[in-house]
Amino acid sequence: MEKSSTVDVHDTAHMGGSAGDNIMSPASQAVQNTDHNNPRFSAIETGRFVDDRHSPGAKAEKSGPDAMMAMGSDEGLDRGEHPEYRSDGLDKPIGPAKFAIAFFACFFMVFLAIYPQTATAPAFASIREGSRTRISSVWYIGSFVLTYLSFMPTAANSYHTLSKVFTFGFGLVLYVVFGAVSAATNRAITLVCCRFMQAIGSSFISATGFMWTTDLVEAANFSSKHCLRSICYTFLSIAMLLAIGINQVLSAAFVAYTSWRWSLYLPLPFMAIPAAICVFMLRDPKVEREKSLGQKLREFDWVGAFLLLAAVALIVIGLVFGGNEHKWVSAAVLCCIIIGGVLAALFLLWEGVWAKDPIFYVPWLIERDTSLALFSALFIALGIYSINLYTPIFYAVVHVSSVTTGSARTILFWIMSVATALVTGILTTLIHPTRQVVTRWLAPFGCILLCVSAGLMYNWSVTYNPKYERGTLALGGIGAGFALTSIFIIGNEAVAASPRPYHTAKYAVALHFCYTIGGMLGMVLFQAGLKSRIIANTKPVFASLPVAAFRNVDVGSLDIADLENLVKSLSVLSFSGRIFSALHRAFQILFILPVPFFGVAFILTFFFRYIRRPNASNTAISSSA
Repeated sequence: MEKSSTVDVHDTAHMGGSAGDNIMSPASQAVQNTDHNNPRFSAIETGRFVDDRHSPGAKAEKSGPDAMMAMGSDEGLDRGEHPEYRSDGLDKPIGPAKFAIAFFACFFMVFLAIYPQTATAPAFASIREGSRTRISSVWYIGSFVLTYLSFMPTAANSYHTLSKVFTFGFGLVLYVVFGAVSAATNRAITLVCCRFMQAIGSSFISATGFMWTTDLVEAANFSSKHCLRSICYTFLSIAMLLAIGINQVLSAAFVAYTSWRWSLYLPLPFMAIPAAICVFMLRDPKVEREKSLGQKLREFDWVGAFLLLAAVALIVIGLVFGGNEHKWVSAAVLCCIIIGGVLAALFLLWEGVWAKDPIFYVPWLIERDTSLALFSALFIALGIYSINLYTPIFYAVVHVSSVTTGSARTILFWIMSVATALVTGILTTLIHPTRQVVTRWLAPFGCILLCVSAGLMYNWSVTYNPKYERGTLALGGIGAGFALTSIFIIGNEAVAASPRPYHTAKYAVALHFCYTIGGMLGMVLFQAGLKSRIIANTKPVFASLPVAAFRNVDVGSLDIADLENLVKSLSVLSFSGRIFSALHRAFQILFILPVPFFGVAFILTFFFRYIRRPNASNTAISSSA
């Protein structure tokens, strides 16, 4: 009697020869009929994939139009032919203790790289008052996040092509040196420029953290790579959420009790933790160490890096200017957005057709789960970043509370998001660990909770209602933890399970890139919306006030920092209630704006597939016994 059975290459590596003889898939035949001393094919057997594209026996890669044709099919992309695209790999497997120490360093890299993003947000008014500058408050954050975004994919390619050690070391020097200078300076323009340079370092550090995590998972001596991958990306999601939440509270406390400068000094000494671990554990694989510097520089995708840098910079600058400093229909805004869009299209064309070692794999935008995860992360971040930035401002402007009080009231959102992210990782690992059952449904469920939370925030009143507002923020935090963590797990599992040989470590960086660019767009677009509503609501009120000094207030020229300083002087006046009511209506519109974005994320996550264990779909076959 004949019967069918499903066999996995990862399992047959530890089984007897009889099981291995039954493997009939092309990739498995390549393994079976090839010298097992060759590291290319021994890597397939063990589930570890080593970068040997430039070894003498490596098959020439397609380029030009043939590459674009191959993108839509599996031709030339068999795992047995191109195992290197899965991960850079490590020279040898690592045990649990070394894995835990190295991943601890990765966690700190991601946390500390993200921490400075919004460090200056609670200090808008203090910086503006002390520096006597007219630089827009959005640039204190925007200069950092814009640069971080622009260099992140390039940093990932540096890790893969040039050197892991160089990528982290270069980022570490920029992060520490310019972080210290930005904290010490008294000039606003110097602060913005130094944060620009520190952001380059942050992008290289975070890229190292994400990509080294993937290398560690592939090289770890664990029976279930699926569970290990889920745990790792759960904690990296926690690092992303925790960095923003802790940042807000600590920065506000420093503003109130000492100086905002300490919020920029604080992360610098902690960078010694991952630096010390990297000195002993971060190494370039032997195949990379044997390459000359000239060869590495020739392999680097310089054209793609330039196109991406220019495209992101122009698009985001156009969006920052639009509605804040210039009209949306102005020539400056339209030129930035249109030229940036053209460069983005050229970047995708270059990466899909001509790039030999792409920064971004275009099929990620074509395949179902990888594209859904990328766009879901973008739309969720549009709302999450706005809650992080503008809720404390709401408390400072409408409730006239201190910066510390306003930031402290939002901490429940971040506590709940971190807690539910941890729950998501535990459930994913324990409940039916060979399939993405839990994350498949927790992602849309989290998006629904975020929609409900944003809708409830619309009903916040001019007076503080502790129970209602805390409950609303807690609900939003639960949704953020479920949704973001599930999306990161599903996206990385989808790449690992794909029959196409993508570079899994680069996808982790691409997912974080989409999340961050969504946050950047949320900050600038929502500020433009808030400013337009403040002008529309408060201009008639100021014009009708009995005090001439306030009737002449140019609401259109007010920055967020100016607004915070203005309401402090208004709060003691008898007619201030009319102004605060008008400001409250403006923030109501701001709170309702994330709902459609969370709704789009819900629709996208609802269509995630029922993902099986990574590589099972690639290597499972029917065999006869």
